[in-house]
Amino acid sequence: MPDLEEAELALLYRTRGMGGEAAQRAAAEIMRNPEQALAEQTQMELGITASAMSPLREGWITGLATAVGAFIPVFPFLVMRGPPARSSRGYLVGEWISRVL
Repeated sequence: MPDLEEAELALLYRTRGMGGEAAQRAAAEIMRNPEQALAEQTQMELGITASAMSPLREGWITGLATAVGAFIPVFPFLVMRGPPARSSRGYLVGEWISRVL
């Protein structure tokens, strides 16, 4: 498998304008260090760098996406009018608790 990864990395270098022999040498040099090879391949193939990943930033993005996704099905009940809307709205904010107790 490492041979395939090295060939793939050399191909990526060639597609970015490096000569065939130079790309092969660069890929062989990078593949000697597994950590460097992983970092280089994720950056070349996926465009992900270690500096682009921040747990706090990723957490905020995930939380915001979850909040927006949760708000979408609730939105019609918040803007509806009439008796069905009142009962739906009351159910959503906890009015049903007073009816149960």
